[in-house]
Amino acid sequence: MVSTRRSITFTDIAALAAVGVFVYLLLFKLPFTPFYIEDDHLIFVDNAARMLGGERLYIDFFQFSFPGGQVFYLLLFAIFGVKYWLLNFAIVATWTLTFWLALRISKRVIDGPLGYMPPMLFAFFGLRWFGLDGSHRSLSPVFIWIALLLLLKARTPIILAIAGASCAASAFFTQQRGLVAAVAIAVFVAVDNYARSESLKKTVKDVAIVGISFGVTLAALCSYFIATAGLGNFLASTLEYPSKYYHYDPSNNPGVFLRHLRYTFSSEALTLEFVPALFYAFGVPIALIVFFAVYLRYRKQHDWEFWRTPMLVAILAVFLVLSTTAPSQVRYFPIAIPSLVLTFWLVNFFGVLKRYQLLLVRIACLCLIAVSAFLLIKIQRRADYKSLTTTRGTMLYVQSDAMERYAFLNEHTKPGDFVFETPFPCVYFMLDLRNASRYSQFVPSEYTRPEQVFAAVNDLEITRPRYILWSGKNNVLDAERQKGDNLGPLSKYILDKYEPVDLTARPQNPSIEIWQRKDDIRQFQ
Repeated sequence: MVSTRRSITFTDIAALAAVGVFVYLLLFKLPFTPFYIEDDHLIFVDNAARMLGGERLYIDFFQFSFPGGQVFYLLLFAIFGVKYWLLNFAIVATWTLTFWLALRISKRVIDGPLGYMPPMLFAFFGLRWFGLDGSHRSLSPVFIWIALLLLLKARTPIILAIAGASCAASAFFTQQRGLVAAVAIAVFVAVDNYARSESLKKTVKDVAIVGISFGVTLAALCSYFIATAGLGNFLASTLEYPSKYYHYDPSNNPGVFLRHLRYTFSSEALTLEFVPALFYAFGVPIALIVFFAVYLRYRKQHDWEFWRTPMLVAILAVFLVLSTTAPSQVRYFPIAIPSLVLTFWLVNFFGVLKRYQLLLVRIACLCLIAVSAFLLIKIQRRADYKSLTTTRGTMLYVQSDAMERYAFLNEHTKPGDFVFETPFPCVYFMLDLRNASRYSQFVPSEYTRPEQVFAAVNDLEITRPRYILWSGKNNVLDAERQKGDNLGPLSKYILDKYEPVDLTARPQNPSIEIWQRKDDIRQFQ
């Protein structure tokens, strides 16, 4: 496993192939049947399908993220057709590329065999639980790692401009993440120039190159959507709404840290998942604290050229961690690469077990691959998968109360029918159904605004969907609603126009209920 910082070795290619096969087998049952995974990526593929059908983002339907995720899947669907397998294939490609970038970054920062440990841990000790997601959170960091790798190679004006543009591409997917990465790069440039005794004029010029490249590229990427939706509507959707209301969802504020850990410790996969959960929840920020403590303690023992490479990684990592408003192992994992690199840079710095590093790295990598292979065998040989075939393709899923809604709607609807689902838009894309409202998420907090509720009621009166996916827990008296719960008008409308479908085979208290329009029930009686 001996390598140099810049060479691409047979070991590198073998590791890349192993990761690609690993991720593929997590998402596809051999030879080519995708597993169905409910996650935030369903929002983006559904939005992309709506755009391909002629609907306009930010006008005909609401979205608060920048348009990169939707555009990415729109391009895939336009080329290959609207099929579910493309989502899983995109996840495979994204994480395989991420691994390769992590490996190149790590070998630039860490000498010797330890350079393999950060990307191998990232791929085989976390991705199974925290990375099977094709949303903006997985896609946007790719461009940040590209910028980081370029800056580790050189820091010319052209590289600075490309790095700024790459951060803009990241922001095109996740607006704040690309922005903070660009700011982090600008801060490093200022620190680096100061340490090298460069002039203030050069520092201002270098920072300006990053900023201008970022701004021009992002404006160009967003220009079509600003032109079609209008600047005011675009900014209200992508900046005003998330800044004011995003944190009201329990999954989008700092409290999610403990909730995610409690869920991990109570899950059936406790023995396998809780260790990586702790590792990413606490290890990512702790690695940064330790690095800066080491820098302050030993900075005078080495010149700036020794520190500047890990310092670039550390500054970027700090900005990414501090900008994560809902910290948890799930949110830290996609941005963990710099912290992992710093962790093993510190191991190298202190010369821990240096004599046996090659042997230990080999053993650690083989153990990681062996445990992952065991997981893959369990996933591939599991006997309780059920198959669902729609116009989007055939996929496999594990039977559950929540998944029964797919089978029911697949039997009782046809492609193109209107359906209304709360609180999360899961069924639309896979079943080729149309959202009966311009909004997709309805929860009992300020995350769902009163104007969105009234608009949804008006939409439902126009589209008149036969079926609604709704939780009866939302049907409470106005006086009993918690502060910020704006679902009252929607609940009243549903109670007036719909009634639950009697599914005797379901549990007594299903988490998601299917409601049918009363007019349709009387029509078929």
